[in-house]
This record gives sequence, structure tokens and C-alpha cells, in this order.
Amino acid sequence: MTKFIVASWPRSLSIAITALLALGCTLQGQSPEGDSRAWRPIEVIEKRALLIGNADYEGTTPLRNTIADVRALEAALTDLGFEVMSAANLTLEAMKATVREFVLELSPGDLGLFYYSGHGVQVDNENYLLPVDFESGTLRSEVADEAYSASRVMRMLKDQGARVRVMVLDACRNNPYVDERSAGRGLTAMHSGAEGSLIVFTTGEGDVASDNARGDLGLYMTHLLPELRRETVELKETFERTRAAVYHAAIERGETQRPAHYEDLIGRVYVRGGPPSTPPSALQREVTPPPNTDISEISNPTIPVGSNSMAPQAETEPQPLSVEGVREEISAAIKAASLEERDAIEKLENVIKKYREVPSAQQMIALLTEKLEASRVPIEAKWNWKDIEITGSSNDVSDFIDKYKDKQTALTWVRAAESRLRQLLDSETPASRWQSIQQWPRFESPAQYTGDLAQHRREVDEYLAEHDGDAEAAVEANLAKERLVDIALLETATAALDAVIYANTIEALETYLEHHGALKGGSGLAAEVQGRLDFLELPERAAREWEAIKETVDPKVLEGYLIDYGGDIRVASLASLAQARLKLLPKLLALQEAQVQLTEALQSENASALLEVIEEYSNLPEAEEFVDSAIDKWRSFPPAVRAETRWNRIKDVRGLKEFQDYISEFQDYPQTSRWVELARTKFEHWNKYRSIKDAIDEVEFVSIPPGTFRMGSMTGDPDERPLTRVMISEGFMLARFETTQRTWIAVMGENPSEFIECGLDCPVENVSWNDIQKFLTRLNEMEGQNLYRITTEAEWEYASRAGATVEPLGRTLDSVAWHRENSGTRTRLVGSKGANEFGLHDMLGNVWEWVQDWSGRYPDDEVIDPVGPQRGSFKVSRGCSWITEPRQCRLANRNPLSPDDRMSTLGFRLVKSLSAP
Repeated sequence: MTKFIVASWPRSLSIAITALLALGCTLQGQSPEGDSRAWRPIEVIEKRALLIGNADYEGTTPLRNTIADVRALEAALTDLGFEVMSAANLTLEAMKATVREFVLELSPGDLGLFYYSGHGVQVDNENYLLPVDFESGTLRSEVADEAYSASRVMRMLKDQGARVRVMVLDACRNNPYVDERSAGRGLTAMHSGAEGSLIVFTTGEGDVASDNARGDLGLYMTHLLPELRRETVELKETFERTRAAVYHAAIERGETQRPAHYEDLIGRVYVRGGPPSTPPSALQREVTPPPNTDISEISNPTIPVGSNSMAPQAETEPQPLSVEGVREEISAAIKAASLEERDAIEKLENVIKKYREVPSAQQMIALLTEKLEASRVPIEAKWNWKDIEITGSSNDVSDFIDKYKDKQTALTWVRAAESRLRQLLDSETPASRWQSIQQWPRFESPAQYTGDLAQHRREVDEYLAEHDGDAEAAVEANLAKERLVDIALLETATAALDAVIYANTIEALETYLEHHGALKGGSGLAAEVQGRLDFLELPERAAREWEAIKETVDPKVLEGYLIDYGGDIRVASLASLAQARLKLLPKLLALQEAQVQLTEALQSENASALLEVIEEYSNLPEAEEFVDSAIDKWRSFPPAVRAETRWNRIKDVRGLKEFQDYISEFQDYPQTSRWVELARTKFEHWNKYRSIKDAIDEVEFVSIPPGTFRMGSMTGDPDERPLTRVMISEGFMLARFETTQRTWIAVMGENPSEFIECGLDCPVENVSWNDIQKFLTRLNEMEGQNLYRITTEAEWEYASRAGATVEPLGRTLDSVAWHRENSGTRTRLVGSKGANEFGLHDMLGNVWEWVQDWSGRYPDDEVIDPVGPQRGSFKVSRGCSWITEPRQCRLANRNPLSPDDRMSTLGFRLVKSLSAP
């Protein structure tokens, strides 16, 4: 067992540590329910709050309690140790500025609380807080520009790095601005968005809160304040108790007000007090020192000697504090301070910082802080002395004595320094003495340099007074006399510097450098003047350089010029010219390329090359003269040559106009009939499929990259196991939306959907797997190749996860899926819910999507591009539908069905080959 022996601990510190170790469970953040992460305290650095109350709205009766609520909450939060900003009756611009000011005060790791009391509205599932200058009659489409988005506040808190983000919205008042043009009743649900968020509505979604005409405070604030005055205040518990109290109070008053919470806080946030203690465990009894045990002897069998207990943790999820870990860190810090180790101050500071917010550690922190302050001077003096003890000059030692001579706790080291100084002075030779004083002062400012130069003159004068005429010091004495001459020149140069800086002209600066630029010891002065001269000369230099590069076609040259001069307002006009030149370069380079290619094509007698460059540059005005020459050359070729050349360029085109134009151009030439007939065949083909082509061209496809993922689920249904590692080796194009009724009708000529009233942009449903194969056959017949298909089951799950490793949680399902509880028991417009990270909509909900595979067990091993069993009785559909229970709306859920099954819950999504033109 490794032991750390601490030389001397104050008895008060021993008592504090004994108490701290006895409360090990508190440090660990455990409770009677166990040590799960949900019960651990979440530590924050600072607690900050912004409270806004809007009451005096234009054109309507003021709200009764909003300002009083803000003032009462401000007092309560201040008592809890919050830094509070509060504001009342803010316009939109004032709200923007106030929120921004508050957010900028936050630091990573803080708790940020935002409270708003006033009017609020919802528009298109977004909540807006109304400023007092919000105008009656504002249109629905204008609300986003005239009000402040609640979601924006949460995003700003998250982006600033606040570890805990709390929003309390008392904004569900009986709003006089709400009408059919602007918004709905009350507010809409808000998802917390990320771990560490808690959103509180003083009343539920779509309802309004009481303004409490019977009291001085709003109904919600009336019940929140007593909870904030408890001995222990934990955020989630506080708002849950307030929620229940408000709900029952409203019922007693004959009203309906039920607060709603949306949160993702994994852990507990104590703004006063801490988690309850539990009886000491066997481990705690073991580590708590017995009455007769010397507390200075502390051991930790798990951490070897020399380990760095203060090393920063990797940025993973917070780890629980352990009794052993706390004990080791305290022991290491106190040991280091007692032994006056070089890093002792840093260790003490780190321990104090780490446990500053742990309630049960406050006595320890106070004592460690006392130890820190008592140790700082002697430890600092010790190691400063160690650094100069051997190699320091007499000047270094003198400076050390001057710094610490009045510090009683550094007396040992001051006496050592005094002894060393006497040794140095006794053993010092004239040469070594000169060596110690000959360094020139460094220039930082004229005033500083003047003072240091005067001190240097005194040192040289003292040297001469002692050694002038000393034969042993003849060389050094001559150097000292020369140094006095140089010092006099530098004093003159330093005195002149102020006047030159004041004049601030090129002429004055150049004159200064001419007379003083080469003085010994004056490099700092010269550098200062040269820097100012460079600044003044910059416009002239920029102009010269621009003149030299203004005709360049090298973008790197222009980019370099902009790096040098683009940020200086004095040469903004030249930078603008460089920027314009850089923007024009692609056209200039294209013109040069066009000239080269057109010239080569004209000389080559190659009809195909000539036609290619004509088509490429016909829309470039700068190349018009060259293109006209090329067209004249093109027309000189025989009709058969032109017809064959043109045909080779358009034969794979998907459309009508190109073939129609071709027929018109060449149908009168007998020698071109072969190609004209081919063009007519193509024209007839695309004319036949015109409606299908137009409809399929409207389908938007998303490029899905190749990648690897885990398919299935270990906690879902049995057919979702085993969890299988799958590689999708090639990318593919997947439709952004489920196939619509509009697209199906265009291809198949009829609409099988049950929800026809939903509209043509709702998903087609009531289609079997076999029906879809007929649909795909028609599409691929039109293309003349197998261009379209549906996904394999692996491709579907890979695309739906879009890099996610877990199922969408309940708090986010409503934002991405139409299911039983929000669909109104029918399909909805495709794309009306949020997209995943690949930009795909409705991968969950709306309709199940047929996939290509037969239903079967997943393979055990890692597989590449699996396609399912070769045969079977059931095909698979994925993604859940408008009638599915939310708990079943999971990315891993599989739904095997007969290929002939048709239901109002079944649809599909198209895949397009990456080789598509």
C-alpha cells in the first residue's frame, strides 16, 4: 500500500478532511436510489439569469402581474446566488440587445436561466415572445420579423456553452393580438434540443395562463417563490412541485392551468444545498480515520507514487467523484505545499477550483484557501531563489533581495540571498562585474526606456568610480567610458523620439532613422520608428505593388495582395480593384481558353471538336467573334458530316426539344435521312413518356454517401437481432420524400390511395410490393435501362439513421414523424416534418415504406451490401406510419408483409442509380 506522508497539517484541516471523507456519498452524488447518472449532481461554474417582463403593450390593457413577477423572482434568485439581469417593457430591438448582452456574459460550464413574462404566440410550430411595440393586425407571415423567437434564446444559450439551460415562459396569456391571420391560442410544445436543457411553460401547449386578478403576483409565481425559498433547491424538483401546486390551485379556482415541462437534464442541479446523505458504506467506514489514527498518514492503494491526480479528464461524460479520488487529491496538494514543491501552488489552486461548488466541501475549501495564501510567498521565493542561486549575477540576487526583504515568510531565502550576494561581491572581478551590467535595456515605451537608461548610466558611473585607473580593469574601464558616450547618444535619441512620434510624417521618421537608426543599443528605438514608417508608407507601397500586378491572371498573386492590404481602410480602393480582378479572372481565363480551343478547332478540320467548342462558348459574350468564325466554319461542312456529328452529341438526351430541333435542321437533306429517322424514333419515345418524364424529373433525390453502421437493435423486437455491422460500399441517390400520389398517377394513370382528399402531394398508399414493381418497370422502360428501384433493407436503415447510433427519443419524435398521436389518423403532406441529417423527410411516420428484401434473420458477422434472403414468403416494409404507436416508431422496427398486401399505411421511396445522366 502506497502512503503519502504529510509533514504537518493543521488540526482544523484534519477535522475538515475527516468530515469530508465521512460524507463520501455526497461527493459521489449518490442517493438511496443508487449511483446512476440521473442522480448525480450537475456542477456549474456560475449561475446567471435574465428576467424580462413585458406589460405595457401598445393599443391594449397592460398585463397586471408581469413586472411584479419579475421583481419577486429577481429577489429570490439573487438570494440563491444568481447574477441577475432584469428588464421591463422592451421593444423588439431592446429584446435582441438585452438577450445578446446576457448571453455574452455566460461562460462554458455556467447555468443560464431565462424567464419571460408577457404575451406570446405560436406560428407554424414556432413560439414567439412579443415585444411591447408589437402591432395589432400583424399578419401571420410577419410575426417572425416582428417578435422574438423562443427557440433562438435556447440556441444562443447552447452555442455559448452554458452547461445547464433553463427557460421559463409565462407567455401564455389571453393574447389580444391572436387572430386567424397571425397565430394560434397559447404556445406550442418545445423540445429541449440537447442535454442540459429544461423548458418550463407556466401552462400547457395551446392553453392560456391566469393573470391572477386576485393577487399581486401571477398564479405560477405565487407558487414558485415558496419552492425557491426551501433549504434545498434542486431545479427539476422545484419546478415539478410548482407544477402540481399550480394545477391544483387552478382547479380550486374553477380554472384550468397545467404547467408543462420539456427537459433533458441527466442529473440533478442544486442551486441551494446538495443531495441527501446516505448511511456510510463499508468503504466509507474504512477510509474514515479512526480516532487514534494520524490524519497526516493517508494512503491510496489504487494510485501509484508519482501519478498526476490533477491531470485533466478527457472530455467524456462527467465521472462521479469518489472518496478515494478526493482523498488523494487533497493529500497530494497538502503534501506538495508542506514540502514546498515547485508545483504546490498550482495543485492547491486546482483542488480548490474543482471542489469549490461542492456544498459539503466548503469547510475544506476555506482551510485549503488559507493554506494557499500562507504558502504562496515562501514557495514562490524558494523556487525563484533556486533558479538564480547558482547562475544568477549579483544584480539578479540584489533584485531578489529587494523583492522579498519585507516578506517575513521568505526570510530564510532572503538571508541565503544576502549571503550569496556577499560571496559574489567578494569574489567578483572587474571583468565579471562589467559582464553583469553591460546588457542594454530593452525598449518597450519611451518613458520606460528613459528610466531604464538612467539606471544603466548610474550602474556604469558606479563601475567607473570604482575601477577607473585600475590596471586590472583597463579594458573594461575603456568599454565603460565608451558606453557612457553611447548612453548620451541614446538619451538624445530617446528625447527626440517623442517629437518624431508627434510629427508622424514620413520625412520626420526617415530623418530620425538617418541620424539615430544605427546607434549601439538603440535597436529597439529604430524598430519602433521603422514600424511607424512602414505604416505611413503602406498606401504608397500598395499602389506600387498594384501597378506591378494589375494585369496578372494568377489568382494566388491577387489573393496574396488582398491578405497584405485588404484589411487597411487607407488602401480600400486598391483592394477593391484587386477583388474585382480576382472575381473577373474565371471569365478572363475562360476567354483565353476559348480562344485557344476555337483556334485549334478551326485549324484541325475536326467537326466534332468544332461543334463542342461552339456549344461550350456560345454564351460567352467576350468570345462572340471567335464563335461566329467557328459557326461559319461549321456550316461549311457537308450536311451528312454535320448530321452525324450532331447526332452523336444528342442521342442520349432525355427530352423532346433537342430531337425536334435536329429533325427541323436536317430533314430536308436526303443524305441525312438515316439520322433523322433515329431522331424521330427518339422523339416519339419521349413524346410517349412526356407526362411520366415531367413527373419523375420533379422528384428530388439526395446523394447518400457510402459508409458503415450497426443494423438492428439489441433492445427491440426479436427480428431486429443480432446487431450486425453493415458496410454500404457504394453511394446511391434516394428520393428526399416518399413517392407522392402525383408521381404515381403520372406513371400509372390511376390513384389507388385511400386518402385522396389529402392531396396529390401526400404519399401514395394502398400499393403492394408487386404494384411497385410494375411502377418501376414503366420507369425503366422509359429510360431504356434499369435506372430506378427501391432500397434494400440495409440501405433504408443506413439512410434513415444518417449517422445516428440511437433511435430518435420521444422528445424529438413529433418533430420528424406523423404517428398515431399527432397525425389526425390520416396521411399528411410529404416533407411537412423535419428532415434527418441526410436531408430525408418522413423516414419515420406517414407511411411504411416497402423495401426490396425478403424478410429473414440478420447475419451474425460483418457484411457488405446485404440484400436479404434469396426467397421467402414476406417482403419487408420499414419506418412506421400515421397509425403507428409512438413507441413503435423506431428506425430498427421491421414490418414483414405479403408482397400482395395493400393498405392505407403502405407506400415507398425511389432510388436512382448514381450512373444516371
